[in-house]
Amino acid sequence: MAIWFGGKGKTVPPVENPLLLKSATKLAEEIREGKLKSENVVEAYIKRIQEVDPYINATVERCVDVALREAREVDLMIASGKYSKEQLAEEKPLLGVPFSVKMLLNVK
Repeated sequence: MAIWFGGKGKTVPPVENPLLLKSATKLAEEIREGKLKSENVVEAYIKRIQEVDPYINATVERCVDVALREAREVDLMIASGKYSKEQLAEEKPLLGVPFSVKMLLNVK
């Protein structure tokens, strides 16, 4: 995949971490089951953002510290056994899965 900005195209580096190829629902399932730690998933996505952002300039503000802290909290909550896997799947289906939001503003 090449990204063109009116000049020579830049190629985004290929994905090397297999975690990044899993769907959000699969990641959430594996986090709930204790097969994956949310912190590891968040770290993988942070690394990927750092790799590709120089090519695609997609992020403005990165809340890395907050994301890692919240991931650790998720891991602790799951490890506590306070909620069953079924309860988490029903009430918090994407718990522990990182996501990004693009804010768009209408400017006249």
